[in-house]
Amino acid sequence: SIGAGATLITVDGKAYVFSSDGIISTYFKGKKEKAGNMSFTPSPASGLLTNKNIPYLVYVDPVLKRIMLIAKESLTLVGTYKADNLSEISSWSLDQDGTLYLLSSDQKIWRLEMKI
Repeated sequence: SIGAGATLITVDGKAYVFSSDGIISTYFKGKKEKAGNMSFTPSPASGLLTNKNIPYLVYVDPVLKRIMLIAKESLTLVGTYKADNLSEISSWSLDQDGTLYLLSSDQKIWRLEMKI
């Protein structure tokens, strides 16, 4: 079962859980497979995204205006993008090829193609 303190969850066949203590855990068929300790904790407004076609998790923090890539295999932070030029991140979506779309509060759509 998924433990207490689960803040963000995303699924691609496996479940990835980012808890309030900064731990990302991978679950498959209800059993914990592995865990990684991040150097940050999720903010209440943040999001965690992935899909089966990409080798990373995408963490979006609209408060800090940061997008962080976390490798699924090692559960380690492998990249950070600054989105300081956006007025405010109001919504986000990830397509099947791993392109992240961000909607800013001034109704502009930003596209970020991420590579690790």
